[in-house]
Amino acid sequence: MANKSMAIDFPEITCVVLHPGWVQTDMGGAGAPTEIEASVTGMASVIEGLTPNQTGKFYDFRGKELPW
Repeated sequence: MANKSMAIDFPEITCVVLHPGWVQTDMGGAGAPTEIEASVTGMASVIEGLTPNQTGKFYDFRGKELPW
């Protein structure tokens, strides 16, 4: 909700929420399917490709829009 509110209040900024995936970290565990580098690289790619019409939305690290 905070992201959606920010997207409305600040239309000049593209605001999204990113899900990093289930990542192989201390918290995610060794059984997680996504390596840290893949998650970070994917999120950076999503951020670089964002357009203003995507503001207020939720995406995973591969760029797939996720339902709220």
